[in-house]
Amino acid sequence: MSMSVTNSLVPQPPIDLDLHFLDPQQVTLRKVGDDLALSLPDVSYFQVEARRAFPLSNKYLYVTFFDHQEQEIGMLKDIRQLPIEMRKLLEDELEQRYFTARIRRVRSMKEEFGLFRLMVETDKGPREFFLRNLRDNVVRLPNNRIILIDMHGNRFEIRDVSRLDGRSLSNIAKII
Repeated sequence: MSMSVTNSLVPQPPIDLDLHFLDPQQVTLRKVGDDLALSLPDVSYFQVEARRAFPLSNKYLYVTFFDHQEQEIGMLKDIRQLPIEMRKLLEDELEQRYFTARIRRVRSMKEEFGLFRLMVETDKGPREFFLRNLRDNVVRLPNNRIILIDMHGNRFEIRDVSRLDGRSLSNIAKII
């Protein structure tokens, strides 16, 4: 008795791989309340979110804008081409989104219920934060540089692990 197997292909929605680059001379950025707004010659968007394509390696290139429904509006190749006032506004927005504190000391680290709780001293003062899923949230970079991404998306940077004091190294040894 032979059985025939039929592969029924379910139609998939097309994926749009085209990048839509914005002309920096046609972009207007401004704050409306606490939200970023973006205007183009033919349309305006409110509650816009800006995201870097390369947040760790190049903060000026390839910034993408999304509307409040997570739909991509377009991408700027280089934000340095914006007029200075708009560039400053965008840089401030991106700095808030990609907050990075530099860790100077690791006071303690404990594993609790699958999370790592760290108490650290940073260039922005003492901080306590939690890490989960170390594989995705501990980013190892060249020159002993490490980025830790807490459960809220905040970034904490160790510029050079080899420059940490002995106590800090022993506290953080489990995750690096």
